[in-house]
Amino acid sequence: MGEPLVLGKDVARRVDSIVDHLLDTRFIDADGGMLQIGPVAEKRYGKRHYLDLTAVFADPPTLAVVHGRTSLGQIHIRSLLRRADDEPAVVLIGGRDWDIQHIDWRRRVVEVVPAKQHRGRPQWLGAGPGLSFPLAQATRRALAGIDPAGVTLSKRAIAEIAELRRQFDWLSEDDGHTDVVPPA
Repeated sequence: MGEPLVLGKDVARRVDSIVDHLLDTRFIDADGGMLQIGPVAEKRYGKRHYLDLTAVFADPPTLAVVHGRTSLGQIHIRSLLRRADDEPAVVLIGGRDWDIQHIDWRRRVVEVVPAKQHRGRPQWLGAGPGLSFPLAQATRRALAGIDPAGVTLSKRAIAEIAELRRQFDWLSEDDGHTDVVPPA
């Protein structure tokens, strides 16, 4: 199982028993490893009664983030995952770290306060749009170790680029290839 949600390890320990119970009572069914609404839930909550539930799967699972009365934006629910060291999640919005104070699941709102120290890391979900050829080539050159002229990087950017360059250490500056695929 992946990292526990913000609800903590207690919930993570019980997930399997909850799913087993729902399967045993036929509230859900498993089909090739995929869970779906079972016959008991269909009979009890079917027709229009579970439109709200299915709407959750149709909309991206985002929550509004507020500091006091100021709206800071939206975050994906995955941003609430606890860190590996079991520290509470930190939200990074607008280049600033925010500590989570309260989550109102019914209203889909996360209340935050400025973090006292930097602990967050940006999370981007999805692949995003494709890159243009010049941008892809510039990325390949940067991964191969060529720093762009006239660009000043933050300490955090320098550290991230160094880590990426370690991951792509097989690239060379002058290999002439247009792809970024590790050698076989």
